[in-house]
Amino acid sequence: MPDISWNAKIIFIYNKYVSIIVNLYKKQQQLRKKSFRETLSFNDEFATGLLQSIYCHNYFLRGYFPTTPVVVDIGAYIGQFNGFSRHYLRATNIINFESVKICFDTLKLNNIHTNINAAIGPRDCEQEIFIDDRDIFASLVKPKAPMSDRFSSHMVNVLRLDTVQQIADLKCIDFLKIDTERYELKIPLCSPLTMQKSRFILVECSLNRPSSGGVDEVCNYMLDQWPQFRLLDIMNSLRRNNQLKCVEIL
Repeated sequence: MPDISWNAKIIFIYNKYVSIIVNLYKKQQQLRKKSFRETLSFNDEFATGLLQSIYCHNYFLRGYFPTTPVVVDIGAYIGQFNGFSRHYLRATNIINFESVKICFDTLKLNNIHTNINAAIGPRDCEQEIFIDDRDIFASLVKPKAPMSDRFSSHMVNVLRLDTVQQIADLKCIDFLKIDTERYELKIPLCSPLTMQKSRFILVECSLNRPSSGGVDEVCNYMLDQWPQFRLLDIMNSLRRNNQLKCVEIL
């Protein structure tokens, strides 16, 4: 990782494993640990590992952006990408969307910018969200298999992105991140104005899992609707049960 001192890296790694051990044994509802220049609040014992992964996989993005990019994060979880954007990309205007209330409450502790407690969909409404094992995997796409004891669900607010006032007021979005756990095609389908004014878009796209449309459908739709878009990178693959489940496309 360029531009991060060895001292900062060592402190981060130390805090990462301390936080994992403390959370596993004490099961605290809320933890706070120093992460690079900031303090991260989290309620997931592996949150610091995810933060480390975000830095390692995305540090090259800084070469694409101005010194103070406008960032919109759909599926912000508890704000790890928000911390990366503020600290490493030097973003000064970040708009986060997170639908799961417990994650949103932690996100607010990690971000002083705009936080909106909602999912994104075709219209303003309430919709059922499904959670498998951990909050980070919450999705508006209903599992095909019968729901077991590990699943839970509840209703969340859904907003149409183009009509959210904070988004409509932006003339340009430097970086739009879409991480909606298998709901990825719905976002560009129902947000054409937002997509059009976004300079760079990072989308987590499905492979080998039920979704609103996988990587082929997302790429084909984007390039058909906006021929000026170019596929710049494919990265950060996720495997579960020895199967490739998703990749991120820039």
